[in-house]
Amino acid sequence: MVLFTSLRMLENVSKKIKERLGGKKIPLFAQSRGASKPSIIKGMHSNENALLFGTNSFWEGVDLPGELLEILIVVKLPFDVPSDPLIKSYSNYLDVNGINKIAGEQYHLLYQEVYGITSSVLRLTNTYGPRMRIKDARQTFLGIWIRNLLEGKPVQVFGDGKQRRDYNYVEDVLDALLIAATENNAVGKVYNLGAPDPLSLEETAKIMCQGIQGSDYLMIPFPDERKAIDVGDFICNYSAFRDQFGWEPKVSFKEGIQRSLDYFRKEIKHYL
Repeated sequence: MVLFTSLRMLENVSKKIKERLGGKKIPLFAQSRGASKPSIIKGMHSNENALLFGTNSFWEGVDLPGELLEILIVVKLPFDVPSDPLIKSYSNYLDVNGINKIAGEQYHLLYQEVYGITSSVLRLTNTYGPRMRIKDARQTFLGIWIRNLLEGKPVQVFGDGKQRRDYNYVEDVLDALLIAATENNAVGKVYNLGAPDPLSLEETAKIMCQGIQGSDYLMIPFPDERKAIDVGDFICNYSAFRDQFGWEPKVSFKEGIQRSLDYFRKEIKHYL
């Protein structure tokens, strides 16, 4: 029996086995949306040297007595190893927003695996552009920075301003969402979005101030309540999505933020 953590992975491996020379002669019983668990297990019982493919949800309650089950292959552990230093670090520094996002990811992937509801997950970085929220900093700091600049107020940069961020213009994100929604290879998977040219917060402020004559930014000490939740650098590795689908951000931050400033300069009254 081969235990998979993804129905999509299971289907891909099944297809490859059948395509190999002699693969069609191998008794292969695989979990699928149209087959019942009892019929699959019955077929396994009635064939020697059969292969049984299932996900961790299929595994629950399966009993293959005697010598019927000779080899069990676990393709990937269906959980992260708590002792792994990266997992420890990741778990320790999740904030409330991060916990909500991880929970949402897992709900979608679980429904994909158990109920066959097609799901793909894109982890967005700092998305910005026309029509974003700018009246406060509830969704992104870029919004309140745009508002302050257009109202003639300086942008406030906390700390030394060396914390780095990556940014995606909204049109680039829409392209990525369309790919995730229409490509079969994206089903059941999680991908990061990001940018090849991350900027420090001070560099970000300088570029934004260039878009409005006479604007400026201030470096101020971190407020205690903000310092407690600051994540430092936040840069996403989007190479998996790029390599799989050829997606790359097309709009630079300098160009995208200028488009945004031009839009809100005309429409700001509707967003305050």
